[in-house]
Amino acid sequence: MTATEHPGSDDQAAQGAAGPGTDNIDADHLDADEPVDADEFVDADTDDTDDPAAGPPSLQLHRPGAGPGTTTLLVVRHGVTTWGEHGRFAGREDVALTERGVAQARAVAARLAGDGVTAVVSSTLQRCRRTAEIIAAATGSAAVAVTTDDGLLDGRLGEWSGFTAAEIARKWPAEFEAWRSDPQAAPPGGESFAQVRDRGRGTVQRVLAAHRGGTVVLVTHAATTKMLLVEALAAPLDVAYKIRVDTCSISMITVDRDGATMVCSINDTGHLRGRP
Repeated sequence: MTATEHPGSDDQAAQGAAGPGTDNIDADHLDADEPVDADEFVDADTDDTDDPAAGPPSLQLHRPGAGPGTTTLLVVRHGVTTWGEHGRFAGREDVALTERGVAQARAVAARLAGDGVTAVVSSTLQRCRRTAEIIAAATGSAAVAVTTDDGLLDGRLGEWSGFTAAEIARKWPAEFEAWRSDPQAAPPGGESFAQVRDRGRGTVQRVLAAHRGGTVVLVTHAATTKMLLVEALAAPLDVAYKIRVDTCSISMITVDRDGATMVCSINDTGHLRGRP
């Protein structure tokens, strides 16, 4: 499943500026006058966590009440990207991880290495695939290979791709304001958060059918992560504007064999903290 990058774009700066997308921008606290990571909005790359190069690898994820047949979805946002650290919205542009982004991926991989991961499914974009490959390698199991799903892609940002939040606010003030508050609104030539949600729903259904009872890492973007969480919570779409998703954070969703869904954690970045 491929995800789009708006409610939490791949750049964390954008997350603060945009809406449910933008990976490090808090759609809720967007200030067009401040530098924003495009990945935050949509899928901003920048994040406020400490340097993630190495974090405590021994932190174990707690799964309250997970019984036999329960599927655990560990939703991981990709690491910081070259555009994200400059506050540029990436969306479907195939930008690479920075050295810091690779270090973040190694830190989250170490965190998950002992957690019984049985599958890794990634957005097709390289920032996610590289993060996913590092996570899969850390499991030490040849059986855990990375597969991709277009439902995990970031949101399509259309004419806004490559611009910062401040530039978008100046060039498209009405459209940008609508996008920041209405999950049905879309950038010119792009996708709405509602469309990202619908794609993500299909991905989860496919993952549950293929990996029932397993522990599956979904490597995706900020906007897509927010939509997966909102869907799991059965919450209104505009709740996504109140959720923060940092680069290489972990959010946990469990689905029992009867389909009962529980959100156990959101934006867990313990493995990225405590760095010099």
